[in-house]
Amino acid sequence: MDKQRLFGPKGPRLCDCLERGLSFLLQIQAPTVVCAPQFGSASETVSTHQGSEDSFCATIDVSQFKPDDLKVAVIGQFIVVEANHPEREDELGFVERHFTRKFRLPRNVPAEAVTSNLTADGHLTVTAIAPKPKEDSTARTIPIKMVPKSEGSEISSQNNA
Repeated sequence: MDKQRLFGPKGPRLCDCLERGLSFLLQIQAPTVVCAPQFGSASETVSTHQGSEDSFCATIDVSQFKPDDLKVAVIGQFIVVEANHPEREDELGFVERHFTRKFRLPRNVPAEAVTSNLTADGHLTVTAIAPKPKEDSTARTIPIKMVPKSEGSEISSQNNA
């Protein structure tokens, strides 16, 4: 490879500098433990989410919270999941956690259809399924009433007006 032709008159020096820098970076070993803040994912993780106009289902890992720390509500057109626990001690020190997750309520699902379940291992499942339309299986025959012509004419003349 002709470095001068590829990068111009300063090409050879530039390439040598880059090669030295890369070889230095390759010798650095990454630390085995990195302590960095994790926002959201450490507190709650939505593992599954499915939604349509007629149904909704989301499963959230809330294993860091006690059942009393959790709240599920419908506010306007949103399903709101909140979790909050006060400061408590853990193996690294003290921690306080809080999150709020909002999901849009499907168009055809009434607020009363929202349910939630919490498993023993800390997975909260929120579901909302639109109720099936009630089918009226009873047939009703509508009687036909005979009326004199003058009575029927008044109705048809009112409809034409």
